[in-house]
Amino acid sequence: MPYGYLIGVAIMAVLVLAASRPPRRPRAVAIAAFFLGMAINEFPVLFVAMLTWSTVQTLLDGRVLRVDGGWVALLFAGIVGASMVSLQLRAVTARRVISAALGTPVPATTPPWLSRLLPITFRPRGVERLSGLHYAPGGRERTLDLYRRRDLTAPAPTLIYVHAGGYVSGNKRWGARLLLHRMAARGWVVISANYGLRPRVGYPRHLIDTKRVIAWVHEEAGNFGMDPSTIVMAGSSAGAHLATIAGLTAGDPRFQPGFEHVDTRLTAMIGFFGYYGSYYGSSSGMGDRATPPSSPFDFDPRRAPATFLAHGDLDSFTPVESARSLAARLDAASPHPVVYAELPGAQHGFDLAASERFQSVVDGVVVFLDRVLSERDHATPEHTDRRRADGT
Repeated sequence: MPYGYLIGVAIMAVLVLAASRPPRRPRAVAIAAFFLGMAINEFPVLFVAMLTWSTVQTLLDGRVLRVDGGWVALLFAGIVGASMVSLQLRAVTARRVISAALGTPVPATTPPWLSRLLPITFRPRGVERLSGLHYAPGGRERTLDLYRRRDLTAPAPTLIYVHAGGYVSGNKRWGARLLLHRMAARGWVVISANYGLRPRVGYPRHLIDTKRVIAWVHEEAGNFGMDPSTIVMAGSSAGAHLATIAGLTAGDPRFQPGFEHVDTRLTAMIGFFGYYGSYYGSSSGMGDRATPPSSPFDFDPRRAPATFLAHGDLDSFTPVESARSLAARLDAASPHPVVYAELPGAQHGFDLAASERFQSVVDGVVVFLDRVLSERDHATPEHTDRRRADGT
């Protein structure tokens, strides 16, 4: 029996199982499954290549077919490889689902083989990063990084990204790099901001920090080439929680102490695998009840700007049912477009690298924002296109 080869295949089998059927309970098992299956779920082609290489090397050795159990090991490897291919087929469906949600085909901007085999995203050469800018008095928790084209000359629309981390971890260098780089390369000014984390601060301080970034855009627009009339906020997980509440509470003085007069309206809000419950019920481990209200469901959906939500149907951290409900609530009341894309086979954290799935999501966001800006500039409110699709 080729035990070394078999052990390697068995490890891949465990990873495939964690990605294919992640449990939601108990919580510790759900978290373990997420971390075990995250890489193989987003880059199955890479793992197929690794398994194929290992199998070829084993066959070239010649002994595997001459020992007891050799054929069994190869059959096991074939089953695991087929399961990886199944993961890839699920990932490919993301573009179709997002196209259905938008009601128009979403073209691919990157050759498929590149996103499958090279998951790392690099900042484009024509984009500069200004790091560690303070948007409010304080330490590193009130700093942001700003991305923009080096040849930017005219006031540009602004995208603010709010990172994930369950309110206890994360920073402005985490998450959605592909989105940030893509939008900056397209001529947007892109901001990735830190905010206060537990245990140092709680709610609504996280939200106040996030809204201070919007105020900073208005204050510093002329210095950095930003157009404050077009501000989009995107976030992942806890960041999506903040982005959606920020979009629903423009001008609310409870969340703008000391800058109540600032116009904090958003042109659009974007959420990836978001947590949309109350802060008190989130996974950040707090024991204090949040006051004032802290869930997007607590606020008037008629105040929602254009919305794009993307969520995995296998998310074991933030259940997909909450995203479905929020999308339906906003779609029923908001005067602006609401797009909901439910991604088959996607788990939590699908924005951490340039996978084919996240490539499709970013391509969809580009189409969505182009449409929102075009409709805002050329269409009357009563003719605003309002679409929602769940991808089924």
